[in-house]
Amino acid sequence: MEKKDYILYTHIGCGNRGCEATARSLSRMLECEKDNMILYTKDKDDEKQCGTEQYAQIVPVEEIPKGIFPISAFWARLKNYLKIDVHARAAYEYKDALSLVKKGDLGISTGGDVFCYGDTLRDRIGYLTDRVKQAGGKTVLCACSIEEEKLNEGLLNILNKFDYILPRESFTTEYLKKHGCKNVKQYPDPAFVLPVEEVEEYKELFAKNEYVGINFSRYTNASEDTTSRKFTSIVGFMEHILDTTNDQIMLIPHVFWEDERDLVLLEQLYHHFKNTGRVALVKKHYNCSQLKYIISKCKYFIGARTHSVIAAYSTGVPTLALGYSIKSKGIAKDIFGSYEDYVFDSKQLTCKEELIEAFQKIVDQEEAIKECLNRKTKEFSEELKEEGEFLRTLS
Repeated sequence: MEKKDYILYTHIGCGNRGCEATARSLSRMLECEKDNMILYTKDKDDEKQCGTEQYAQIVPVEEIPKGIFPISAFWARLKNYLKIDVHARAAYEYKDALSLVKKGDLGISTGGDVFCYGDTLRDRIGYLTDRVKQAGGKTVLCACSIEEEKLNEGLLNILNKFDYILPRESFTTEYLKKHGCKNVKQYPDPAFVLPVEEVEEYKELFAKNEYVGINFSRYTNASEDTTSRKFTSIVGFMEHILDTTNDQIMLIPHVFWEDERDLVLLEQLYHHFKNTGRVALVKKHYNCSQLKYIISKCKYFIGARTHSVIAAYSTGVPTLALGYSIKSKGIAKDIFGSYEDYVFDSKQLTCKEELIEAFQKIVDQEEAIKECLNRKTKEFSEELKEEGEFLRTLS
């Protein structure tokens, strides 16, 4: 009997190391052979850079070409534009990839917070889910976080297409059940079991100094504006660390997509403090496991990107999340019992004193936080082992 394939059919691409962390961790949880783990991607270069081919087959999804030729592509774009067929573009782009789905396969939509970013992406996921099911596969929405106000009739119709929904935190679980979603089973984010890959060139650096790790993104800053109050608050926070402690600062990116590059703002922060000799910038495009190693060696961590925070949590690093959505609050609540002292609302990042005060609470609770993180990571690892077993039974 032919083995079933596990198909990550909404994988966005490893340029976001959180997407990579989810895919790599699921491969570990599923314990499947490389030939039976399939990733659809529009991000071939980043997949190659991150070594995706070590654990999965990469199936490229080509962007629909511009121009009149080929006529089939032009006609698909036109039907999409005129709303004759709103799925025409996706049907063209995913035609070859979807032809690989067979009866008994498991389609895994790695949710994250993709349903919080507008109807176009939402509807595309709905279309792809339908196609996987039409080919005889089952579908699972995995590791999702969804704001309650997004749960309108259109989204609920799409969510109810899935055979199972596996939220990664309790707020989403509560909202989905409240709005009538069936087959909801909560498991932690798969990245809690992401392996650490040692980065040789950083070993000596961490042996000499203690670092406060910082991940800051344009999502948190709301732009690439270095004169914004959010950016100047981070500058003020860094000045406080350098003035009042002997710690160094490590600036760590986690998303490398051209239109969302964390390095844009981190490079500005680095140049602002370059002459101090106490601020380092991770510029190389390391994969998610290598970045987890760097984060794991920090004394404390402040993170905007959710999976940078999970990398810190899962290696016992006391962390303040710069949260901007339900996901950071839900994950922190499930670890600590409350998110209030562990998530700083990035929408309120307009005053360095408030950020300094929030960070100091993390410092003051350092040992208790480490103990809690180590205990919960062990619990989460057992739950994710159970999730892997559950996914393997679906066919």
